[in-house]
Amino acid sequence: MRASAATMLLLEALEAQEVLKLRGFTTSIGDANAVVIERWGHMRGLWRVHNGQYFWTGAASSQPTHAVANVEGAVAYTLGVIAAS
Repeated sequence: MRASAATMLLLEALEAQEVLKLRGFTTSIGDANAVVIERWGHMRGLWRVHNGQYFWTGAASSQPTHAVANVEGAVAYTLGVIAAS
């Protein structure tokens, strides 16, 4: 499955964050057209796009636990919450 433009935009924005790389995080497109975030080979969770909103589902969850309206919000949440732990 080909990734949507919104998914690719988020992937590119996250890959541009040098601090994520320095902390051992990697990003990729998963099977479900989602941006998968891993750290040192362990999945931390994924971002999915639905109706223009971005939804975060942590690796231990089956449902989204956070939603933001745009790429900037997803990057801010990733840097401030996910990468901070």
